[in-house]
Amino acid sequence: MENRERRRDESVHKLAAELGISDLEKFLRACLANSAMMTGLTSSPAPAQKLKYTVDEAAKLLGVSSRWLADECRTERVEHVHLARRRSFTHSQLLALLKRHEVEPLDRRVDGELERIKRRVARDRAIPAHRRG
Repeated sequence: MENRERRRDESVHKLAAELGISDLEKFLRACLANSAMMTGLTSSPAPAQKLKYTVDEAAKLLGVSSRWLADECRTERVEHVHLARRRSFTHSQLLALLKRHEVEPLDRRVDGELERIKRRVARDRAIPAHRRG
């Protein structure tokens, strides 16, 4: 039994030396943390999503001013919850707001426009000249 443990310890030391790791304790801690992470056995549970975010919290998360976000809510340009004279946002509403403000790269938009023009030209060519009228 002792012999097997000694061989195992030697193989761990050999592996650490091959990897250039001088602090064996640090190496073993990293291995344990990695295996715990890979198997999902981490001690800290995933943080629960909040049910709703205030305008200030949402603005901070989005990286915009609270004033701008409140103005957008008042003019009803953004989806939000208005309950008991308080405005708030759900997680899905914040994601939808971000999605709505995504900017598509210019080359992709141009390609889409070219495809649309090509389809229109092909469609017009398919219609006889006397019927285009």
